[in-house]
Amino acid sequence: MDMRPETIDFTNGIPVEAYVRGGCQYPYHWHDILEILQVLKGSVHIGIGDENLLLRENDIAVVNMSELHRITKTHEDNEILFIQIDDRFCQSVLP
Repeated sequence: MDMRPETIDFTNGIPVEAYVRGGCQYPYHWHDILEILQVLKGSVHIGIGDENLLLRENDIAVVNMSELHRITKTHEDNEILFIQIDDRFCQSVLP
């Protein structure tokens, strides 16, 4: 199993990044940010820790900081909204 940390840089001075990706598939990884995913089109399998979920259009998943997770494709095309929130910002508003 390939596992690796992912580094997210918030270089624009804003503690939030948002982007949409299609055809998503990511191996197991983790990062020190809070990540919210919303399936905009199709479906994906997401593994968070030891849970495996099937997310369909409009479903949302929240991945906590430092939580091991992956995304795998289904037979459908997919499009996912990713919202990534800097851990320092999270800690400043949620002590």
